[in-house]
Amino acid sequence: MAPASKQLVSALSPDGSILAVVVQHVNSSIVVKCYDAKVTLGTVRFTLSAKKLVGEVTQLTFASPTLLCALVVEAETEQQQIVVWDTHRGVVARTIIPSSPVSCLAAHASKILAFPGKGKDENNSPSKAVVHEYDAATGSLSKKIKCGTISGSCAFASCPQTSTIAILSDQQHVKFLNSDTGKKTGKLKLKEEVADADADANDASSILAFSDNGELLAVRTVKGVAVFKIENERRVALLQTSSDQISSMNLVRDEEEGSYILLLQLQNKQACLYVLRDGDMNKQFILPKVSPCTVKSFLDSKHSLSTCYFSASNASSKLLALLSPFQSNSELEIHEVEYRDSSMQWISDSIQVGQKEDNTKISAGDKRKVEEEVARIPKSALVLGPGETGGEASNVSDHVVVPPSSKKAKITEEDEDFTKDPSIVDRLRSLTSDLQTMDSDDDDDDDDGSDSQSKEPEKITLRDSLKFVPKKATSESLTTLLSQALISNDDAMLELALEVHDSHVIEATVSGLAIHSSQQQLLSKLLTKLAARIAKTPNRATSLSPWIQRILVTASANVDQHSVITSLGPLRNLLQERVESFPRLLRLEGRLAVLGGQL
Repeated sequence: MAPASKQLVSALSPDGSILAVVVQHVNSSIVVKCYDAKVTLGTVRFTLSAKKLVGEVTQLTFASPTLLCALVVEAETEQQQIVVWDTHRGVVARTIIPSSPVSCLAAHASKILAFPGKGKDENNSPSKAVVHEYDAATGSLSKKIKCGTISGSCAFASCPQTSTIAILSDQQHVKFLNSDTGKKTGKLKLKEEVADADADANDASSILAFSDNGELLAVRTVKGVAVFKIENERRVALLQTSSDQISSMNLVRDEEEGSYILLLQLQNKQACLYVLRDGDMNKQFILPKVSPCTVKSFLDSKHSLSTCYFSASNASSKLLALLSPFQSNSELEIHEVEYRDSSMQWISDSIQVGQKEDNTKISAGDKRKVEEEVARIPKSALVLGPGETGGEASNVSDHVVVPPSSKKAKITEEDEDFTKDPSIVDRLRSLTSDLQTMDSDDDDDDDDGSDSQSKEPEKITLRDSLKFVPKKATSESLTTLLSQALISNDDAMLELALEVHDSHVIEATVSGLAIHSSQQQLLSKLLTKLAARIAKTPNRATSLSPWIQRILVTASANVDQHSVITSLGPLRNLLQERVESFPRLLRLEGRLAVLGGQL
């Protein structure tokens, strides 16, 4: 479960496809869940852990799409360690013990930069800062970068596009260094941004953030947020606000509009967006104190906004909102938030994310009525499978649908019982009765007309009306039957088609469906329905797995089947749930074996 009392520690991969979140790290082994942030939003792709290390994770960062780094403070010794996971293999690749205290990490191009933790030494005098660069692939110390003398609260940042690092040394200057050569490349003066500020405010911690293209640098000072252009070392925008409420900053370029978008994460569980247009930045633009767009969670929600990131799919109009739960027994949530409409106009109102908490109180009498209504519903009638809505699941049934008779006959009690979902005992009894009366069907056909008119109308099953025999089915007939079942959403017809188990017929049928899938997306719909049936009845996995296997093979060979690839989320969630419970079942099996041996 996600921790409810602390801020969630998270990181977004360089390509924006994975969102890593620390879900367990206090007085226990470290667990990091990696969620899909691009295709199936919020789906757990894999889980990382460091079982032998007990401590608190203070920061996460990606050194590359396949290397995730964490700054950990060990619980007993309070010693800092840098844990590097190989996300491709899902294991701890190496553990680095830094030689000096680390305040923050920055990583890119498989390099880890460990910035020093203090700006003053033991005698409270300015100290010289040294940045240690480690090779994430080997864990060895590659170089030491001397940053000069720093005093007071210091801040560091690393450019995502180049090897430039920025260091706020004395609250009035920002130095630029080349991490490859260790040489100084530039310097910013912040005298106007910190003028008339008291001494206590000057000691407040600052934040530096590069833009995604490396052309701008945002600096949180005691008087607000100042944005500088690195090329000419000139301030281009200023936001005069209470800086102590800002916890993090992000700055991205919007090429279509010709502007930059500034994202500020606040301490009060809100996020604010500002736009910096190229024309305004030439005039040292003063940003409005009131944000044109604010993102926050619902007031009565069970979650609060923890962190926002720019979405990898469209950073100029969408955000990824990470919501942390108030209660420890709840899971975190990830939402995609649009801060611009379809015409790329800014949404000026406050954007609320999450789900509202249902505070409706039900009386004892109403509660009894609800329980009585629920008791009348068959237990197997409303089982939701992966990727299904309520209406879709209610159509899934295992019994054969009987078409209405052409004659207007009165509905007897026997007919009413037949329309209900029969139990296993009823099915066995009906099957036995059909086998016993099979031999007498020919004699019934030879009776006179008066006898046939006096009998009840014979019930025609779907199998008889379609004249479809699964054991003698061909790929052409099965393709036609499946197409009709998927287009009309007829689950009884689909169940009849799924009785075919011949691998050659299944292969030819799926290939035939792929021809029509460009218009009807039949393969994607069939894959969702198969996952729903396995979730409802796990024992059917053996009979339905050939269908799933052939769909995946066909989709991977056909570049046009993008809908199938995007619909793999429900099936992956189903498999992930089964896999996560497998180790516990193995432990239970071992314990039962030990107990059985002792009896």
